[in-house]
Amino acid sequence: FTQSELNGISVGNLILAALSSISGQFSVAVDEVCHAAGITQQVLPVSDAETDIAAELEDGQRVIGEWQIIQRQPRTDVARLYLQPSVQALPQVLEAIATADIVVLCPGSLLTGTIALLLHEGVCEALAATSATCLYVCNLMTQPGQTDGFTAERHLATLRQYLGHRVDGVLVNNGVLPPELVAYYAQHGSQPVPNDLTSDEAAVVYSADLVEHPDVDTIRAYTRPQGNGMQVGLHLIRHDDAKLAAQIMTRVPTSPQGNGN
Repeated sequence: FTQSELNGISVGNLILAALSSISGQFSVAVDEVCHAAGITQQVLPVSDAETDIAAELEDGQRVIGEWQIIQRQPRTDVARLYLQPSVQALPQVLEAIATADIVVLCPGSLLTGTIALLLHEGVCEALAATSATCLYVCNLMTQPGQTDGFTAERHLATLRQYLGHRVDGVLVNNGVLPPELVAYYAQHGSQPVPNDLTSDEAAVVYSADLVEHPDVDTIRAYTRPQGNGMQVGLHLIRHDDAKLAAQIMTRVPTSPQGNGN
């Protein structure tokens, strides 16, 4: 929406908020949206409980809230991330991890997205206990306020602060990023993530061309006005879903014990 009180609000978020209010549970709202959209795969939010992502900075200051962390000034390094209050993950999430063949830690906001999910009680323990292969897909670009100046190695090292060495493989892009989009990102303080990773005793590094090359219509859709109330980052340089899926599926165990999850 770009008008009136709804200026900057996405339709999807509005629907989820309304259904959550009616049912009292976010997981129920997600189920209803999936049913209405004809989605047959299981989609689980990590928790039904309300909480905020919080950060303790290197200088001892504490910051609460995703956008408060991203927009902090000065951008003092984050020493520790935690949830306030601490909340438990849904039992269904822990069960899904336990029975999975492969767990993929997706690209996205490293601090307030990926790691925030891992902080829910039970998630890291479930990942440590599962026999599933655990893959991490490294971001293509740095994100201002979250990963300024981060290389691929620092992305992985930050993730390992919370998961230990429970990452079996890392997928890193070696394809050429669209130069005109890289220049556009640079104006917003975002740079390509340098690949300085090498395989070690804990994780194998897989390098491949994973870049999507969007057409003109896609670029136009993602650069349209978002409304004054919408706080969004750039989403023009993205992983190609088919390329990424092909790389992930080659890492799925083929043993008879596989569950196909």
